[in-house]
Amino acid sequence: MRAKVDYWLVPVGDAPPIEAIAADYQEQRFRPHWHEGYAVGAVTRNKQGFRCRGRDWIAHEGDLMLINPREVHDGYALDGGWSTRMTYFEPAAFAALVPGLRGSPGWFAAPVVRSSALFDLFREWHDSTRVGLRVERLAQTAPLMAALSRTMQMESPVQTVTDSVLRIVSGPDGPMPASAAEGTLADESARPSRTTSWRRVKASTGVSSKILSSQLRLSDAKRQLASGAALVNAALDAGFYDQSHLSREFASAYGMTAGQFRRRQVENADRMRTQPDGATAMPLRVGRPTSAT
Repeated sequence: MRAKVDYWLVPVGDAPPIEAIAADYQEQRFRPHWHEGYAVGAVTRNKQGFRCRGRDWIAHEGDLMLINPREVHDGYALDGGWSTRMTYFEPAAFAALVPGLRGSPGWFAAPVVRSSALFDLFREWHDSTRVGLRVERLAQTAPLMAALSRTMQMESPVQTVTDSVLRIVSGPDGPMPASAAEGTLADESARPSRTTSWRRVKASTGVSSKILSSQLRLSDAKRQLASGAALVNAALDAGFYDQSHLSREFASAYGMTAGQFRRRQVENADRMRTQPDGATAMPLRVGRPTSAT
């Protein structure tokens, strides 16, 4: 993976912080995954390919990418890589920031949006999140969230990972460990009812039960790391073979290692204890720098 990634966190009242990324990717390929919150990003150089909602999409320079909570997608380079600015909002944080919202904010209607006004507004807001203020205090936050809310609908997209899907995949004992997930196909023949359920899961999400089980383990490990858990403990508790296994899987889904993610989370927690009105002031650089044009 040849990439330059800057990663920082921006506090949002009492809600979980917004994750912000500015990245330049040359050969990156993200595995199918989902986020627990809303992903909002802009392509600032070249173009990016990704699969979502049962088809392939291309986001060109100047386009916005809008991904819903638990909406399965991947990502891959096209013709020389791409540069992007991304943000990840937990649902509670997103809802709290939409002016005048009552109830659920709904779902993004389309994963790619071309609007020069919205692109410019998002890019200006994204730049302003680096200055060290809570997001509520940034002048661009209210107009951006109002504009994003106008791209949404109340009907859910087809391929989201619902709670019922998670119950089927995880079973009564939590996320399937890696050793069990690798034997899924062999085990299915002895359990026709579960096989039928897993086929329905693939039809509704577009990915296999093995990929979904892996993502459940990643989500579990990510929550533990955000709470300050040690890498080895998070890896084993979430069902990975070891710390290295977690870091490889983490990087293929999120573009940084588990250790790099945990370090920024710990830094943010420490800073918020001493500077409750500020965000993480300095971004974390991940990966090997490459030149961006």
